[in-house]
Amino acid sequence: MSEYLKRVQQIEQDNEQRAAFHSKGSQVVIAGPGSGKTYLLTAKVAKLLLDGTVRYPQKIACITFSRQLAEKLVKELRELGVYDDERVYVGTIHAFCIAEILMPAVNLLPPGTIPNPFRIASEEEKQNALSNALRCQKKSFPENNRDKKTILSDLDKFRRRYFMPDQGDLSCTMFPEASNYSQNNLRNLNWTRLAIDYRKYIRHTFRAAMDFVQIEMLALHILKTKPSLVTTLSAAYPWWFVDEYQDLSPLFHQMVMHLVEQKRISVFAIGDPNQCIYEELQGSRPENLDELADMVQRVEQKELIRLLTNYRSPQNIIDVSDCVLEKKNGYQSVDKEIRGDVHVIWINNYLMPNLVSRMLKKLDAIQGSDEKLAILIPEKSTRDSLLPKLEPLNLDMRLYKDPNFNLNTELLEWLQKLAQWCSGETVYFYELTPFWHGFCQPNGASNETENFQRERELFDAIWQLRKGDMLLGNWLKEVWRTVLTEERLIEYEKFRPDDVKEFRQLLKAVSTVSRLKKKTVHSFGRTDAKILLTTFHSSKGLQFDTTILIHLDGIRPSQSVPDLRKRLAYVAVSRAVSKLYILAFNEHGGGEFAQKLKGVSGEHWTCDQQGKIAKRVQ
Repeated sequence: MSEYLKRVQQIEQDNEQRAAFHSKGSQVVIAGPGSGKTYLLTAKVAKLLLDGTVRYPQKIACITFSRQLAEKLVKELRELGVYDDERVYVGTIHAFCIAEILMPAVNLLPPGTIPNPFRIASEEEKQNALSNALRCQKKSFPENNRDKKTILSDLDKFRRRYFMPDQGDLSCTMFPEASNYSQNNLRNLNWTRLAIDYRKYIRHTFRAAMDFVQIEMLALHILKTKPSLVTTLSAAYPWWFVDEYQDLSPLFHQMVMHLVEQKRISVFAIGDPNQCIYEELQGSRPENLDELADMVQRVEQKELIRLLTNYRSPQNIIDVSDCVLEKKNGYQSVDKEIRGDVHVIWINNYLMPNLVSRMLKKLDAIQGSDEKLAILIPEKSTRDSLLPKLEPLNLDMRLYKDPNFNLNTELLEWLQKLAQWCSGETVYFYELTPFWHGFCQPNGASNETENFQRERELFDAIWQLRKGDMLLGNWLKEVWRTVLTEERLIEYEKFRPDDVKEFRQLLKAVSTVSRLKKKTVHSFGRTDAKILLTTFHSSKGLQFDTTILIHLDGIRPSQSVPDLRKRLAYVAVSRAVSKLYILAFNEHGGGEFAQKLKGVSGEHWTCDQQGKIAKRVQ
């Protein structure tokens, strides 16, 4: 039986999943942790392709907020045997807006509206533009990096919240939702003028550029004012599938609402308002799903569907999740007879690294080879205190974000995938070619003959680098010399300066940081280590047999979004499949979440001065 038919068989046994799977037209689905939302979404895409609802040359658009989630969707669609980039687009909202809205509209807009060649502003360029824009209002730009990012984040949220797409302008000069820092240090700031001056400086850098918010603003403006392009877009993409809808930009939410109201597309949107954790960072709103559901109900008379069965966690772990959220969601475990192991361990802050080290050694010895374990932390500073204790243990562990380099850029993500291929992992050569073409020809001008020649050149070069045990530093130097080349990097830097900057930082780190000098190609590429150390934010969308949560009360409170702490704690707790260890700090009475956990069923323990669990608390 094919993988698709197996999934259909499973979906048919769940009343809510079955209703969403067989629904006609637009559908909004609220899917809690472990409810099988990606399983359902990809099966629904396969259904529309296989039953002829969407026929060539029409395509389905699968849109999400990160490249990592897009990769996950591609993998699922390949398992179902339906992934074909001529029939399915899978990517981020920004990539979709650039390729399918901005570029086709170039000749419909005033000259210079879209940079030619198109490029994304670097972090340095954005900060320089913001500094100049603040200076126009006689405001100083802070020296502290965190404060710089805070102001830039506030500007992003302001533009996303107050943009008027029909006029292409902003509707307000004040921003009462700004952070404490901006309110205290940028008094009487005219935020509309700041946004206009910022855009002017971004456009008039050495090489004109756009930032991601400008891409969203312009895409929405085009959809609202260029009906001929909307007709073309909806004909090419009659179906849009949106994963993690609650985390997407409010400007993209307006795009979808407009197209659904105009009956231009059918949308299958799935997400969970309780897991909306980017509201403070990018202005996403948990209400977006309900607003879209109301629109679908009004336009197509379709009711919201809620997936109520949790296939991941036992009921007592679900109850702990509800406890930190302070909300009963009504989710039920698929097997009500199974109980998970829930342990709350009360410790002093300074004992945490010793205790985690002891726990990992013990758990690593007793866990099965296929079982995954995660250490989830509130912020990067906790990681820095843990690493000196954990690295000498030589455990099968990886860091989601290494303190010495950043894997968030497309170039470094491609290098990681290349390392997997060179190590014999299940990565196919054709998965490496799309980025390679874009890297070699960032302006997009190429033909089939040139593409074939570049692919042959790439294959010949990396075939000599298929050595998973090779030291990463030596491998990267060879990749730099024979594949990327300095000439290509310099050209690519004109379009994606941050990517090249991060690559050079990685090169420096593997030659200067002692622990990275020993890192191999295999360890750099692998994503399936037994133990993962990551933040609460980055754990979203993942699950682990055993989860160790460190200091839930370390989540920073949000001035503008009071419920954000609860949602982030909810995301962290709900990653656990069978075993959940929560380390609560004794200092200051333990904090808000620690107090809530005192009423949680499960075993409560204390810890002695050596980090050794000493006794059970009755």
